[in-house]
Amino acid sequence: MNKNREVIIDHYTQRKLEGTDFTAIRRELASKGYDAETISEFVQAIDKRVLDHELNKSGTARINELKLIGWFLIIAGLMVTGITYFGILDLNGNYILAYGPVLAGIILIFTSRGQGRRRNFPGKKRFHR
Repeated sequence: MNKNREVIIDHYTQRKLEGTDFTAIRRELASKGYDAETISEFVQAIDKRVLDHELNKSGTARINELKLIGWFLIIAGLMVTGITYFGILDLNGNYILAYGPVLAGIILIFTSRGQGRRRNFPGKKRFHR
């Protein structure tokens, strides 16, 4: 029964992610002969999985955003250094060594990589209310 329960929850989680509302899911489960308490348990489990899916999706977007910002800072720092060093922007023999943005970009990229590894670590404990 437990394996059957997981299959049902997986099926309806996928349907919910595709846009089916909980009312239709409840009606369909009721038509299959499940009692109100079992339907409530299914809906709670489906809702939890949908929320976990959405949180995971938003976390991945944040990691990619950090990587993109990191690369932007590295390129901007190298461009400022290159433009002033090669005399494209004349500063009377001086140039700007923009190591701050380059280091910040490197730190952001490595931080985002670490967050990605932590998210995929199988032993990670999750705390839920």
